[in-house]
Amino acid sequence: MNVALYGLAALCALALLALWVSSVRSRRNAGFASKAQLRRQLSAKAVLRATEIRPSLLP
Repeated sequence: MNVALYGLAALCALALLALWVSSVRSRRNAGFASKAQLRRQLSAKAVLRATEIRPSLLP
């Protein structure tokens, strides 16, 4: 019985540690765009620029 309780306590400790690490990472990244977001924004800008140059590219 004691081993099961120690295992449960260790599991909860690991879960809390994982939550803490993920919250620290998200707090550090707050305000900054991810690489995927930057790629999407850049490709959207490129599309807009291309349609300004050549309006026939519009769907």
